[in-house]
Amino acid sequence: MRGLLGDTGRRAPAARSILTDLMDRWQTSLAGGIRHMQATGEIAPEIDAARVATSLIAGIQGGVLLMSSTGRTDYLEAAVDLAIERLKGSGLL
Repeated sequence: MRGLLGDTGRRAPAARSILTDLMDRWQTSLAGGIRHMQATGEIAPEIDAARVATSLIAGIQGGVLLMSSTGRTDYLEAAVDLAIERLKGSGLL
C-alpha cells in the first residue's frame, strides 16, 4: 500500500484505481461497524458514520506515514485515541 500511496499511485492510473478500491472497502467496513454500534445504542445515532470512518482512515494513514518516517508511534496512537474518544463521547461506548 505504501507504494500505491506514494509516487506510484500518483503516476499510474491502475495503481490509483486499486488504492481507491481498497480505501473505499476499508471505509465501508468501518462505517458499517459504526452503524451497527448505532443500531445497538452504543453510539449516538446522529454521528455521521461515513465521515467518522473516513476521518479514522486519514488519521491512521497519516500516523503510519509519520511513524515510518520518525520511528515514533505517538502520532498514530493519538489519531486512533482521539477517534475512539469522539465515538465514546457520542453515546454509551
